[in-house]
Amino acid sequence: MAESKDLLSRDSMEWPYPINYDKLSEVSTDVLVLGGGLAGCFAAIGAARKGAKVTIMEKAATIRSGCTGAGMDHFQEMFIPGVTRVSAEQMTKARSENHDGYFMEDMNLITASEAWDRLLDLEKMGVKIRDDKDEYKGSIQRDDETKLLFAHDTSARHSVIFHGAGEFGKTRQGMKPLMYKECKRLGVEIYDRISASGLLTEDNKQGTRVVGATGVNTRTGEFYVFKSKATIITTGWVTRLWFYAGLEWRTGWGYQGFSVPANTGDGIGMAFRAGGDLVNMESSQPGAPGFGSNSGPIPGVSGLHDKRGDSVWPASVIDSTGKVIPTAFQPYRPQGYNLSVGNQSFYLGPGGLNKWDGESLRTLVREGKVRAPLYLDTPSLSEEDRKVISEVNELNEGGWAASSKTSPEKHDPSKDMIEIQDPYIPRYGREMKWGGAGGGILIDTNARTSLEGLYSAGDLTPGSVNATGAAVFGYRSGNSAADYALKVAESVIDRNQVDEEKARVYKAIRRKDGITWKELNLAVKYIMTTYCNEVKNQEMLTAGLEAFKEVREREVPKLYATTPHELMHAVEVLNLIDIGEAILHSSLARKASSKALGFFRPDYPEEDPPEWRKWIVIRKAGDKIVTSTKPIKHIKED
Repeated sequence: MAESKDLLSRDSMEWPYPINYDKLSEVSTDVLVLGGGLAGCFAAIGAARKGAKVTIMEKAATIRSGCTGAGMDHFQEMFIPGVTRVSAEQMTKARSENHDGYFMEDMNLITASEAWDRLLDLEKMGVKIRDDKDEYKGSIQRDDETKLLFAHDTSARHSVIFHGAGEFGKTRQGMKPLMYKECKRLGVEIYDRISASGLLTEDNKQGTRVVGATGVNTRTGEFYVFKSKATIITTGWVTRLWFYAGLEWRTGWGYQGFSVPANTGDGIGMAFRAGGDLVNMESSQPGAPGFGSNSGPIPGVSGLHDKRGDSVWPASVIDSTGKVIPTAFQPYRPQGYNLSVGNQSFYLGPGGLNKWDGESLRTLVREGKVRAPLYLDTPSLSEEDRKVISEVNELNEGGWAASSKTSPEKHDPSKDMIEIQDPYIPRYGREMKWGGAGGGILIDTNARTSLEGLYSAGDLTPGSVNATGAAVFGYRSGNSAADYALKVAESVIDRNQVDEEKARVYKAIRRKDGITWKELNLAVKYIMTTYCNEVKNQEMLTAGLEAFKEVREREVPKLYATTPHELMHAVEVLNLIDIGEAILHSSLARKASSKALGFFRPDYPEEDPPEWRKWIVIRKAGDKIVTSTKPIKHIKED
């Protein structure tokens, strides 16, 4: 037993890879893509098709990295010519209405208009998007003419279900392996297991043109310098900022957020330090309990709005007495969520809804007017619809709609209803809003950031969220970056900046003891949960900034790592500190409350006064924080 314990101790474990901390490798390219997820792959493909030399730097393995690494089951809110029965403008206006106008309508309109092209790209790569063998003929979710399957609103037909994970038991591959294959076919150079650490700027000055980036090999510790004419950040959203429910308050660990745990806002932190604009960082919302990406065989936690919920939307919701809940979802055309824009009535889907009737449903449960537990009535569905759910939605989203009465292995959707806990379990913790008006790196409609030569796409940019937005703006960012790179002069890297960044990154590995990245991450979670939770005020936010200042002065100098993998995590936590401070500063700048943004300040209790219906923009200028505002643009509906 003693020998086993010794083998498991951190000091006695033998690292399986050669250590090359002193080695430096340099790569030159036209377009550098940081992050090889869905947005990153589409960015690389878009740039390569323009004739640019493209390089991907990915923290994990591009073939399976990112939120869609295990697959996904649908693209939502897109206009398909001759099929979709509402316009892209109507869908955009409906989603904006659901966010009370705090919405980047111009970005969403582009996503709704171009998403079908990106789905057709996936089909050409080999992703199965149609029921071409008539396996689900007869399902109300199927369009017989196009052989497409639809989710959310089978009348409006704007959300397509497809085999993003591949067909199980068959040779057809999932979308990420196929996108990886397409990148390789186009000549994209892929550097996996390299975690980006910082952006390189012209003349080593903040706010100037971005000329490349640095990274660390997570297995060997080797330092990489990438010189580029244009750089695209697609590293995903941020997690691990707040404590969460249940045991995490005692253990310190758990996971909140609709993303993968490896997404720690690296790109947001890098852009912020380089002087780029961040927007709407104060926006947040209560985080629903999640297991991984809200998936996995967890009995009784299938939610009204999580990914497995997407898989069972057609089913009615009933309470324990058998009563259908009128505020929830009716089969195929959920009455509780229909949105009327012009003369059209339709339902968009769960992603990022603010005007979600979950709160009213909780009230009904508390008052006893609805008797919990609640159930999704899958036995009432047709056999064809249950086949779509179990063979397309669930398998391609990586989840399992677990029965409350039997183990997942014995679950029979034709007999067993699915228990829903979301309406009555308490919610703790926060997560940055990923839907609609989420915060992050500010980009324009061509995916350009405020820094010359820097582009961005995916969940770390407002208006470019969820898989549909990531695909569309990933591709657009690649096109824009290639156009710029093919006409701009060769970039020049400042060697002093490289030396400074390498010294900053490797401080942790030079120390022999101190505090680990986990301990420092706990400090970040404590500060954010204590001083920047649902209710905020001037004193709390100021105290939070003071706490971060103390952490920087007293704890960061003690941060140490014993392996390249721990070094990666150490750099991640340093990014989390930068992002936490940005959120606090942005929260101080908004002197009004907003239900739509999940932002409440009792010292400024008025909700959404006209003078505060605008975006908060924040950037670094040296050691100072500069805040400004940006008007919310609205499109004109046809």
